Amino acid sequence: MSRHVMGENPVKIIRWSGPVTFPSGEVGYMICRSGSLEECREYAEQVAKEFGVTVEAVI
Repeated sequence: MSRHVMGENPVKIIRWSGPVTFPSGEVGYMICRSGSLEECREYAEQVAKEFGVTVEAVI
């Protein structure tokens, strides 16, 4: 479950170093995702490992 920290924007922008394929079938380098910074960073790292890219930013 998402834990929102007061003052923290619940929407994060994730950017990878190369293209990844999202569950929708679209391919891209960036995605917006809601959740805590830790949850989004974990998701970003998991996707990066799966596609052999690195996480460039989670903001």
